[in-house]
Amino acid sequence: MSIINRSARVVMLAGSLLLASTPGGLYAAQWSSTLEDGATVTVDPLTNRATVRRNGVETQLWDGVHQLRDGSTLTIRSGTAVPTPAILRTRQ
Repeated sequence: MSIINRSARVVMLAGSLLLASTPGGLYAAQWSSTLEDGATVTVDPLTNRATVRRNGVETQLWDGVHQLRDGSTLTIRSGTAVPTPAILRTRQ
């Protein structure tokens, strides 16, 4: 086996492992919901970073417990969402 073929196999294997190790793989669904005030909150499937969009401006959602329009809550710690059952369902 040539060095080039061996290198190509290593790259393919590493890529496969990366896809297998991410929650839901590369195409995990992004979760979003509406906050009580009508703003849209979104959680990135790969990083769990939570952002909020108000009046067309997107910013990071601050740490704390946020009330969603449906009555449930979303907890943010260090800028990342603590996964809820609803978030986990979108990643299956």
